[in-house]
Amino acid sequence: MIIAAQWRDDGYGQHVLFAGPEPMAQVQRVPGRTQFRCGIRSPTGLRYTLFPTLEQAKAQAELAVDAMVRARLGDAANRVLSEAGL
Repeated sequence: MIIAAQWRDDGYGQHVLFAGPEPMAQVQRVPGRTQFRCGIRSPTGLRYTLFPTLEQAKAQAELAVDAMVRARLGDAANRVLSEAGL
Protein backbone atom coordinates (compact mmCIF):
# COMPACT_ATOMS: atom_id res chain seq x y z
CA MET A 1 0.00 0.00 0.00
CA ILE A 2 1.45 3.34 -1.02
CA ILE A 3 -0.50 5.73 1.14
CA ALA A 4 0.02 6.51 4.79
CA ALA A 5 -3.49 5.51 5.76
CA GLN A 6 -4.69 6.30 9.23
CA TRP A 7 -7.78 4.79 10.84
CA ARG A 8 -9.65 6.80 13.44
CA ASP A 9 -12.44 5.53 15.66
CA ASP A 10 -15.12 8.12 16.34
CA GLY A 11 -16.11 6.46 19.62
CA TYR A 12 -19.51 5.39 18.31
CA GLY A 13 -18.46 2.30 16.37
CA GLN A 14 -17.54 4.01 13.14
CA HIS A 15 -13.99 3.75 11.83
CA VAL A 16 -12.87 6.39 9.33
CA LEU A 17 -9.91 5.96 6.97
CA PHE A 18 -7.99 9.14 6.17
CA ALA A 19 -5.61 9.41 3.23
CA GLY A 20 -3.96 12.74 3.74
CA PRO A 21 -6.26 15.42 5.15
CA GLU A 22 -9.56 14.02 3.89
CA PRO A 23 -11.64 11.00 4.88
CA MET A 24 -11.77 8.45 2.06
CA ALA A 25 -13.65 5.50 3.57
CA GLN A 26 -15.67 4.50 6.60
CA VAL A 27 -16.53 1.19 8.23
CA GLN A 28 -19.31 0.65 10.74
CA ARG A 29 -21.32 -2.19 12.19
CA VAL A 30 -24.74 -2.65 10.64
CA PRO A 31 -27.31 -2.03 13.41
CA GLY A 32 -29.05 -5.22 14.48
CA ARG A 33 -26.83 -7.47 12.35
CA THR A 34 -23.45 -9.15 12.62
CA GLN A 35 -22.11 -7.47 9.47
CA PHE A 36 -19.97 -4.44 8.78
CA ARG A 37 -20.74 -1.82 6.15
CA CYS A 38 -17.79 -0.41 4.23
CA GLY A 39 -18.41 2.95 2.56
CA ILE A 40 -15.83 4.11 0.03
CA ARG A 41 -15.80 7.66 -1.27
CA SER A 42 -15.97 7.87 -5.06
CA PRO A 43 -16.59 10.79 -7.42
CA THR A 44 -20.29 9.89 -7.43
CA GLY A 45 -20.66 9.52 -3.65
CA LEU A 46 -20.21 6.72 -1.12
CA ARG A 47 -20.37 3.11 -2.34
CA TYR A 48 -21.38 0.60 0.33
CA THR A 49 -20.49 -3.08 0.59
CA LEU A 50 -21.26 -5.52 3.43
CA PHE A 51 -18.61 -7.78 5.01
CA PRO A 52 -18.84 -10.43 7.75
CA THR A 53 -15.89 -9.08 9.78
CA LEU A 54 -14.42 -5.71 10.65
CA GLU A 55 -10.99 -6.81 9.40
CA GLN A 56 -12.35 -7.72 5.95
CA ALA A 57 -14.19 -4.42 5.66
CA LYS A 58 -11.09 -2.44 6.65
CA ALA A 59 -8.88 -4.41 4.24
CA GLN A 60 -11.27 -3.70 1.35
CA ALA A 61 -11.38 -0.02 2.25
CA GLU A 62 -7.58 0.20 2.25
CA LEU A 63 -7.32 -1.50 -1.16
CA ALA A 64 -9.97 0.75 -2.68
CA VAL A 65 -8.42 3.94 -1.30
CA ASP A 66 -4.99 2.81 -2.50
CA ALA A 67 -6.42 2.27 -6.00
CA MET A 68 -8.04 5.72 -5.99
CA VAL A 69 -4.79 7.39 -4.94
CA ARG A 70 -2.86 5.53 -7.65
CA ALA A 71 -5.45 6.58 -10.25
CA ARG A 72 -4.81 10.23 -9.38
CA LEU A 73 -1.06 9.89 -9.85
CA GLY A 74 0.59 10.43 -13.18
CA ASP A 75 2.21 7.71 -15.28
CA ALA A 76 5.72 8.64 -14.15
CA ALA A 77 4.80 8.41 -10.46
CA ASN A 78 3.13 5.03 -10.96
CA ARG A 79 6.16 3.76 -12.88
CA VAL A 80 8.46 4.77 -9.99
CA LEU A 81 6.17 3.04 -7.49
CA SER A 82 6.11 -0.12 -9.61
CA GLU A 83 9.89 -0.17 -9.86
CA ALA A 84 10.09 0.24 -6.08
CA GLY A 85 7.78 -2.75 -5.62
CA LEU A 86 4.93 -0.76 -4.09
